[in-house]
Amino acid sequence: VPLEVSDIYIDSSEQSGYSLKTECNKLEAGQACIATVSWSPQQKGRSSGVLVVKHSGPTALSSVPLKGEYNPAVMAKADVFPQAVPG
Repeated sequence: VPLEVSDIYIDSSEQSGYSLKTECNKLEAGQACIATVSWSPQQKGRSSGVLVVKHSGPTALSSVPLKGEYNPAVMAKADVFPQAVPG
């Protein structure tokens, strides 16, 4: 029996930095679907979310927890030119 995918989304705050790209609509037996999750953290620290898939299968809902921790290295400040450079 084909599986109809009605919705795929990430449940998290906007500041968590998660984004989703997918084109899943209908899956025949043995087929797979790829959901690409990108993480671009905007703040230092931990982030979390849930990838949610609503479908026509027996459970009607599947989920995958998303977790990340962003601890950037200490960076030195860039030097500022003391005078404007022509051109």
